[in-house]
Amino acid sequence: MIYTNDFFATGSIYPNDNLVQLVDSFTNENVNFKKVTLWHDGTAMNPTKADGIIYRQKDNDYYADVDWLANRTVYVKRFGAIGDGVTNDAPAIRRMISFLPQKDFIVVFENAKYMQGDGSFTERYPLVKDKESGLYVYGGNENIGPELFFSFTDKSDFTIYGNGALIKAHPNNPPIINMRGFEFIRCKNFKVENLNYDGSKNDRKPDGKDPNKYNNQSGFKVSSSQKYELTDCRSDNCCMDGFFISSDELFAEIKTNNWNEDGILRNCHADNNYRQGCSIVNSKRFKVIGGSYTNTGKTYGTSPKMGIDAEEGSTSIFGRGNTDAVFDGVLFENNENAGLALHYGTRDANVTNCVFKNNPLFVAPDKDALSCNNTIFNNNFYDSHAELRGGGEHFYGNRFYLSTQIPFHMNIICEYPHFKNKKCRETLVYNNYLKRESGTVSIGQVAGSLTIGEYKDGVKVFNNTFINLASKDNFLFIYGPQDRTLEFYDNTFHNTDAFLTNSPINNLVYTNSESFLKNAYNNKIEIPGMPPMVSTVKKAQSDKLVRSFHLADISKDKFVDITFDNLASAFEARDLYLKVTTKGYWYDMDSTQVKEEIISVSDVKPISYTGTIDDFKRLPVSTGIYIKNNKATLTFTQSSPDSINQKWALDVVIEVLGNYTDDFPVNISAPYDTNSQPMMINVPISKSLSQADSSAADITTLCNDFNSLLLKLKNAGVMQN
Repeated sequence: MIYTNDFFATGSIYPNDNLVQLVDSFTNENVNFKKVTLWHDGTAMNPTKADGIIYRQKDNDYYADVDWLANRTVYVKRFGAIGDGVTNDAPAIRRMISFLPQKDFIVVFENAKYMQGDGSFTERYPLVKDKESGLYVYGGNENIGPELFFSFTDKSDFTIYGNGALIKAHPNNPPIINMRGFEFIRCKNFKVENLNYDGSKNDRKPDGKDPNKYNNQSGFKVSSSQKYELTDCRSDNCCMDGFFISSDELFAEIKTNNWNEDGILRNCHADNNYRQGCSIVNSKRFKVIGGSYTNTGKTYGTSPKMGIDAEEGSTSIFGRGNTDAVFDGVLFENNENAGLALHYGTRDANVTNCVFKNNPLFVAPDKDALSCNNTIFNNNFYDSHAELRGGGEHFYGNRFYLSTQIPFHMNIICEYPHFKNKKCRETLVYNNYLKRESGTVSIGQVAGSLTIGEYKDGVKVFNNTFINLASKDNFLFIYGPQDRTLEFYDNTFHNTDAFLTNSPINNLVYTNSESFLKNAYNNKIEIPGMPPMVSTVKKAQSDKLVRSFHLADISKDKFVDITFDNLASAFEARDLYLKVTTKGYWYDMDSTQVKEEIISVSDVKPISYTGTIDDFKRLPVSTGIYIKNNKATLTFTQSSPDSINQKWALDVVIEVLGNYTDDFPVNISAPYDTNSQPMMINVPISKSLSQADSSAADITTLCNDFNSLLLKLKNAGVMQN
């Protein structure tokens, strides 16, 4: 039994046979060496190429490991790695990497725990106060300390088999970039399997914020590489990011168009990292298949604290952002910020079959329209929000499951007019389902909302179901320009009986304004006390404008307002006449009453009614009209003769009679308790004893108003001469 160090020792007495069988002095494994004259790149051997592990020199002869010659395979332990979890194995691993050729090789780790560093260097970056943010960030020279990281640079066509090996940063190592994990720079056609890294964050205690040049402290970094895959790898407890996928230009002084392309993280995991579970920056066609990204920044960390953040990095002449990324079957759980962020510059991504637990999905706005047209479908959200702000999202088939008291919001907010400017496709939100647990005991009021804001042209929200979304505040909030561009139809909002019992409604409202809506129909508001949602139907310009509403289950002594808002047209206001027909129904009496009013919105006073004062007194509905700043309001309440009934209902049909041809919004209020305006219809039949006599000026004003009305009705074609 001859050991390698004995055979190749200076002055060795063993014969220089062409093929020798030896025992490796580091691993005690049997090895074979064969005489060679050429190095692995085909050049002639010389003493500088004898690395002492794979290529050895004996006298004037050179030998090479037969396994390397046959399989191009190297074993980390052959280079002196111990793998006992105590010994500093970083020098041995780095020695192995320095041996490797530029292409065509295999690296094998044994299933062991390899310590990175010995903790003897303890200098940390100083903290300096940032002038803009006021936060303390890392400062000083970033290139300090011994180089303990493992860099594969400009290599191709290789595989690394980790076999479950764990490389663990020494707990006394300072959080500096020279003590990061693995990096693959400008590499092609490679695969890393079942290799794990632990950055010992909780012991090393990083404390700086997020300055760019110090955040290169990931477990696995891949930069400007093409056609690669990391499979079944873990990167936990890192002092910045678990995985960092980027392009060289982020850190290079001279920018080159050398983007990261066609990479895959398959069934990889990142847990409890300081800054990000994974950053994906300036990459094309990157895929994350399976795996989990959890607890980022949860114990402590620095912004952004996301599971995966797909972002733009910095703007360059070559563009920015990520294109055509795929996230399929990934778990995002308990990250301090978003589970997944499709950040600035990320476009045309697909997110499917993913699970979000206790962290939201976020799609960022981008003034350059470079975070648009992302497709998010068939995902499950548990106590997790969704923020859609990029424009052009297709968000469908997703399921939301909420605990009893978790606040919730889904925001569809296009902050820039990208659709109008033809920079993105339509935003479609459809076939999504949300259900909140109703609880088994009292849970108090809970808030939840669907918010649609800013630019709404090209936004369609349809066929979505929201069960037990909220019992207080605004559960459907629409804001921004009232330009009648939003399409909202076939949606259902429903509160179950059990939820209503355990979370009684208190100050629950929703935006019910036609002024936002282009098309709205078949929306079901199945929540007690909530009015039905307005409906609109797209009409031809020559069609008569008609609006119809049915209000059911209005409680006794409640008031309802119908408001005509933002009335504007190329015509004069005197050309707009509305015929309002109301019909009230009572459940305890088989009675139906009808009345009609013709209203001109150019006047402040009541105009004309069909019927007499005596007729109106017997009607089930009382009304009043108030007009101010192009806003007219009709107020309805249960009439006094029928006040013994606990519920009432109301049908309203509004029809334009005049020359006005523009569309206009109609808003219906929720039933409310106190009407601050006098009911103008409640005019006494005869003058009371305390009422003053009318003056001549009063009579003149009344005559003028009446004559003005007659002229307007004549001009509108409502009355003949």
